[in-house]
Amino acid sequence: MNLFRADRRQCSVSILLGLLLAGVAFSSFLYVLEDTFISSSKANDLSETGFVIITDPSFENTGITWSLERLRDWHNQNDTLSTYIVDMNDILSDPSYFVDGPFGDGNTSNPYWRSDEDAISNLSMFNDTQAILRNYIRYAHHELNVRYVLLVGDEDKIPTRKLSADGYGAPACGGTTIYYENIPTHIYYACLNGTFNDDEDSTHLHKVAGWGENATHNADHNIDEVDWDHEVAVGRITPHNNNELGNVIRKTIAYMELSGDEAYLSRVTLAGHHLGFGGDAEWGINYSKQLGNATCNDWNHLTYGFNSSIFTSTYMDPNPNCPEEHVDYTDENVRSIFDEGVHVWYQGGHGNPTEWSNNGVYGDSWDTFDVTLLENEFYPLIYAALPCLSGRWDDTNCLSEQFVNDDHGAFASIMNSRYGWGSYDNLHSTSHYIGREFFDAYFGEGHVRLGDILFDAFRDSSWLRDANDGTIRWACFDQNIIGNPAVKMRFPSSSQEEGDVITISFTIPKTITHQGYLLPMNVTFQNQGNVTATLNVTIYANTTEIGHVESIILDAANIMTLTFTWNTTAFNLGNYTIGTVVEITSGESDPEQSSIFCEKPICITILGDIDADRDVDIYDVVKIIGVYRSQTGDPNYKPNLDINGDGIINIYDVVICTSHYGQSW
Repeated sequence: MNLFRADRRQCSVSILLGLLLAGVAFSSFLYVLEDTFISSSKANDLSETGFVIITDPSFENTGITWSLERLRDWHNQNDTLSTYIVDMNDILSDPSYFVDGPFGDGNTSNPYWRSDEDAISNLSMFNDTQAILRNYIRYAHHELNVRYVLLVGDEDKIPTRKLSADGYGAPACGGTTIYYENIPTHIYYACLNGTFNDDEDSTHLHKVAGWGENATHNADHNIDEVDWDHEVAVGRITPHNNNELGNVIRKTIAYMELSGDEAYLSRVTLAGHHLGFGGDAEWGINYSKQLGNATCNDWNHLTYGFNSSIFTSTYMDPNPNCPEEHVDYTDENVRSIFDEGVHVWYQGGHGNPTEWSNNGVYGDSWDTFDVTLLENEFYPLIYAALPCLSGRWDDTNCLSEQFVNDDHGAFASIMNSRYGWGSYDNLHSTSHYIGREFFDAYFGEGHVRLGDILFDAFRDSSWLRDANDGTIRWACFDQNIIGNPAVKMRFPSSSQEEGDVITISFTIPKTITHQGYLLPMNVTFQNQGNVTATLNVTIYANTTEIGHVESIILDAANIMTLTFTWNTTAFNLGNYTIGTVVEITSGESDPEQSSIFCEKPICITILGDIDADRDVDIYDVVKIIGVYRSQTGDPNYKPNLDINGDGIINIYDVVICTSHYGQSW
């Protein structure tokens, strides 16, 4: 949850920088900081985090085995979330959620008011179903500490606010504006500050919705109408009957109840059809393969993916000249992978509402009927970042819905509700970049719940909005969760394989550090055998040894953790792979397991650069202020933003960052 209002944040940053440049005394600086940062204290003071399920009344109290009530009870009994079910009709009939209520846009005293907007004049525009629902979510966030929202029902039951986007600046379009679209998105319900229609227009110049315009199209204050920092994470399920509702709840709970030892959790399929965009972008698999390594540094941004020492990736590719280890994209092969069990399926290529398309050339398409033939008992997350329209749930029974509503298929999916965006000759696709940031949010930043992961990916793509690439707005609006946003992803964190006697896990609190700082890292060993084992451990930064311990004695059935500290003083700025090599000299019966390797990516950058983009700018300052006062154990604490590593993000981190403002390398 964001601690500070976005409008106050920008003002506060300006004050901070001005004070620093003017040389104001630290005590005065601290006083202004404390006086200026106003938090949502009512929500923050509550001890429990909330999760609200907002449903069409037809799905409440159905009497079926796998019901919404069962999902609510599961979270209340097995999770840290206080979970509620709310009838959509009860919300719409309660005047306290109307436009002039305490959380309505007609009330300039509502806690989510943006000071850079004027008071609204057209009250009815902000009192429709979408606005009333959003006002309830504001109430739930502010009063009940709700951080996750699940909408239950299709567009005709719980409508979205469709936001406007265009293709201006798209590399694949030669930098010209060619498309305009009304895009159904959950961002309006997740990001609660402001009206999302500052100039109060129902349409703009290009005959699309006037909601969610960028600063160029806003005819009033020349400000972005969208609040990009989410207060809650939103997902939706779209069952059309009780049978489909039961399927969704059953699969969701089955995934949440996994022990973590299931072999399929370490299996990933990275797939793609023919695109025809030339160069690296000719084949969709080339986008997907960027996730098959621990790190990807394309487009001058470092993101984290599937570490090959932990995950087994299958590359599915219809290219007749593909590498021998790739699997041909046929219906039979797709079914086989799903039925054997795969944790994540990431798709590149073309699409339409009911299929991933083979572009009429290579391989088989995959459509809604194919999903009905699946027999898998382990349920994956499906992420199709590139294919157009396969997530068009608002007016079709799309592929994304079919995967989640079917007896088998997936527990959740993320696909595009309108066009996806590729790129010519290179892999600089805005739609795919969100996919990169999605997995980075888990592996690089420590977010674990599905909704937090996706909305953090939107936020971390802000540099593309600043670069005036209109397609990043489109892509963020496009990608919606069909599924429960409160689900914790169950990615394995160690190199454990079935039959191992010795297993290890390797943890580093940060993925970004600074020259001259000390970075602790832990290696945990578990002896699952019945004899004592002897181990040698070596830690490397790239090829440079930074730690070594010999002859570690680990008794049978015991666990041991070693802590190493990396002094980065003698290391140049840049990206590093921190590798742990464990040599098992005795106690392992399998010769192939006599050595175990784990790795983690780390970037050494200048002080104040907390997003590893090689400079210290306003975005670094804003990110730190956005989680000000958070500390270890808080859900919004981000270790990379705790520059001095003292376990709390406070004035000292702000001072360190702003004192290096404007520096780059």
